[in-house]
Amino acid sequence: MINFAESKWYNLATAIWEVIALGFLWTLFSLLGLGITMGASTTALYYVATKKVSKKEDDYLTKAFWNSFKENFVQSTIVFLILVVVSFVVWFNLILLPYLNLGGISFLIRLALFFVAAQLFLVASVVFAVIARFEMSVFNALKAAFAIANRHLLMTISNLILLLVILYLAFSYPVVLLFVMGIYGYFSSFFIVKMFRKINPNFDEISNNENAQFTEE
Repeated sequence: MINFAESKWYNLATAIWEVIALGFLWTLFSLLGLGITMGASTTALYYVATKKVSKKEDDYLTKAFWNSFKENFVQSTIVFLILVVVSFVVWFNLILLPYLNLGGISFLIRLALFFVAAQLFLVASVVFAVIARFEMSVFNALKAAFAIANRHLLMTISNLILLLVILYLAFSYPVVLLFVMGIYGYFSSFFIVKMFRKINPNFDEISNNENAQFTEE
C-alpha cells in the first residue's frame, strides 16, 4: 500500500517536472530563433507530449525534443511562416476595409475574412501535432489539419478553450509564462491523441522511431 502511494506521488512529480521542462524547452528554442522557430518548437513539444499521453514515451525528454526539432525544422518553419503571413494579410484587410467605402459588399468581405481567421486558428491548433506524428508534405499537413480540425470540431474548440484558460492563468500569475506551453501542450495532447486515434486505430502501437500514416478519408 505504501509503495503504491509512493509510486503515484512519484508519477505525479515526474509528470509535473516533464510539463515544466517541456515549457522551458519550448520557450528557450523559440527565443533562440527570435520567434521564427516557434513552429519547430511547437512540433517538438507535441512530439514529446503526444507520446507521453499515448504511453509511447521516449527515455530522454530533451533528446526527443531536440531530435524532433531538427527533423521537422524546415517543414514546421514553412508552415509557421505561411500561417503568420496569411494571418497578417487577414488582419491588414480587416483594418483597411472600413476605409475603402465598398458599401454593402464590405459586410460580406468582413464575414469572409472572419471565416478565414477562424479557420487559421483551427488549423494552427492541430497542424504542428500533425507534422510531429505523421509523414506528409507541407501542403498535405495543412490539408490534413484543416480536415481534422473541422471534422472533430468540438474537440478542436475544446482545445482552443483550454488554451484561452491557460493563457488567462498565465497572465494572472506571470511566473507560469515560462512554462505555459508545456502545460498547454501536455493537456491539449489528450484531445490531439483522441483525434489521431480516430484517424489511425493503430496510433498507440506505433514505436518511438516511427511516425503514423494518415489514413482518414
